[in-house]
Amino acid sequence: LQEEFVADVTLEAFLPEITNQHAQQALATGGLGFLAGETFIGYSRIGLPVIGCMPLYEHYRGPNGEWEQIDWDNQEGVERVLVNGQPMFFGVDFNGTAYTVEPYVVMRGNTPLIAMRCPEIYDVMYPSEPEKVKHYAFTGRCVAELFKAFASAPVLLRLNEPQIFFTIVAVENDKYFFRAKGQRSVWDGTGYVMTTHTPEAAALPVYSDVNWLKNQIGADMVPDWIVYDGKVDLARRAAEKVILINAVAPEHGDVTRLVVLPAYSYKTTAILNASDPEAWKMPELKAKEAQAAAAGQKVTGGDLWTVGQHTKILLNDYLQREINSAFSDLDRPLVGLVRRLVEYKEQGILFALIRWICGDRSSKYKLPWGEEFGLGANLLVGGIARDTVGTGWVKEFKKLMEEEDLKGKFIFVENSGTQFMQL
Repeated sequence: LQEEFVADVTLEAFLPEITNQHAQQALATGGLGFLAGETFIGYSRIGLPVIGCMPLYEHYRGPNGEWEQIDWDNQEGVERVLVNGQPMFFGVDFNGTAYTVEPYVVMRGNTPLIAMRCPEIYDVMYPSEPEKVKHYAFTGRCVAELFKAFASAPVLLRLNEPQIFFTIVAVENDKYFFRAKGQRSVWDGTGYVMTTHTPEAAALPVYSDVNWLKNQIGADMVPDWIVYDGKVDLARRAAEKVILINAVAPEHGDVTRLVVLPAYSYKTTAILNASDPEAWKMPELKAKEAQAAAAGQKVTGGDLWTVGQHTKILLNDYLQREINSAFSDLDRPLVGLVRRLVEYKEQGILFALIRWICGDRSSKYKLPWGEEFGLGANLLVGGIARDTVGTGWVKEFKKLMEEEDLKGKFIFVENSGTQFMQL
């Protein structure tokens, strides 16, 4: 690591290089994971030198809450980091205990994503408290020690959500430790930036019981400078330290400046989220593009229609194979809504709309705002529940699938991942 580079830290990322879908979904569960995975390949495409960092979780948590152990030593797309031909390890002291961490690497193009493995801490993604905050803080300690082991630190450290704030704490602790000894930390000179993805409270943790927090993650990770008015507000304390805050849409930027972090509005900008077209193109469309390019032609609207219609058949075959259910009329328009099912994402609003979306265009349906003719569409809702409210929605969606007027028109599938989403 002899050239300047950026480090990007996230808690999840969908990585198509990992072909085992359960292994892939052990590392990501929602939109943040898709965006993070696509951002890493984007760095590679524009030639920006970036090293990604994230936890390597030991288990995939299925739709019914069951855990499945992932054999990371035998997964396509992920490898151990080797030094002189031997697996690399580094030590992390955390809350009075010494842990050994082993880094693995996934290459997203030319961008290495370092996945940090410590089974004693990273058992499953997004656990309940207190394990959740332990993940946040331990990730900070891992990142600080990882780059010390590399003997090189980034010029810029990006926090992918305020939950990564404890990485700043760990780095600042390291700087203070070496300065107190009259020495220089490898982290001296590193700046911080933060991306915030939503104004929802779930993504803006605040800890009001400081003593509890110290007991969970260690007093050194809760220094006096992060405690304000008797609590630790991760987003606001991070905002103090970073040189730039980016929201992920113009509207989100306005809300962040006016409501979430008004004291730091001068640091806040909006960068519209984008999607990686190569990640989401149907394989058949990619083949059609290659065929057209070889002939010096362009893909036509007719080509797109043909590919889309055939992919509907592939999706229907997948649904029949996976959940023993399928759409009965593929000539109807298809609406697909797939995301992690949790209370704050508010998929519950769909219950009042499903019969209208799937209903006959000649019939009117009662809606919260009045009556409307049906849209005559097939509706596919998908995702995995990650809280009790989401679990309740899953049960209701499954019941609706069996209603006579919705059979073959509305389907719910407990799934996510790049393979499913490409269909």
